[in-house]
Amino acid sequence: MSGFIPFATGATPQARNPQRTYEKLLTASEALQLTGSGTANNIGTYQSLNTPSNNLSGIILTVGSVSVNSARYQINLRAGGSTIIVPDLHFQLTTTAYIKVRIPIKIAASTTLDIGVRSSASSGTCRVHAEGIIANSLDSPGFDNMEAVSVATGSTRPHATDIPNTDTWTDLIASTAHTYGAMLFSVGDNGSAPATGYRDEIAIGLWNGSSYDEIFTDYVNAQTSSPYVHGGNLALYEGNIPSGSKIGVKLNTASANSDNLRVGSYGFY
Repeated sequence: MSGFIPFATGATPQARNPQRTYEKLLTASEALQLTGSGTANNIGTYQSLNTPSNNLSGIILTVGSVSVNSARYQINLRAGGSTIIVPDLHFQLTTTAYIKVRIPIKIAASTTLDIGVRSSASSGTCRVHAEGIIANSLDSPGFDNMEAVSVATGSTRPHATDIPNTDTWTDLIASTAHTYGAMLFSVGDNGSAPATGYRDEIAIGLWNGSSYDEIFTDYVNAQTSSPYVHGGNLALYEGNIPSGSKIGVKLNTASANSDNLRVGSYGFY
């Protein structure tokens, strides 16, 4: 079957929908348990994943079953024993919850892969499952690089800057270092319990020279018990962000208050 669908003679053909196949990167049926360092906010021992048999255009990580409700977690995926290709991926969850995230990063066949976690709790644990997206000649090939743009590793937070719950824009990135073909955003707390539970839309904006143009939205649930931000909100924006761009974020709220959240970001290029 052709990869293109012509609607009429002379018409511009439409690209096909993705036709992806997958490769499991774990041998065990149960998700791999990762343990952070005995010193909080430090990466623990890396655990091996299966070496992919195929070139990959991305990887799907399912993470959860954390040991401490109130803790924050960040995962590193490493290639060849030394090169971190997925840096400081942040999430917060309850002990029974899982989240899934697609990461569009290229990985060559036969690359040795291992994975580790840091936690704000000493020796905090989580479980992870990994599935590779096999590359093909027609679908998006994935990106060569992923970088953590606004992430605070010293405290295992998504970012060091508070985002107020006031329906106003806050600068998140002063100037992007590269032209990004996609960005990933993660939401977390600032360490303080919200005064009340609430649900907000999170808006990501691109500076036009005088104000922010909203380009993408996500949704977050904040609660008064740990974890204060529930779900991880690993939202993938697949669009072009030029080098040197200024990016902002705001919480679109109907009930402004004194609460703050944090938003981390990752760029693909």
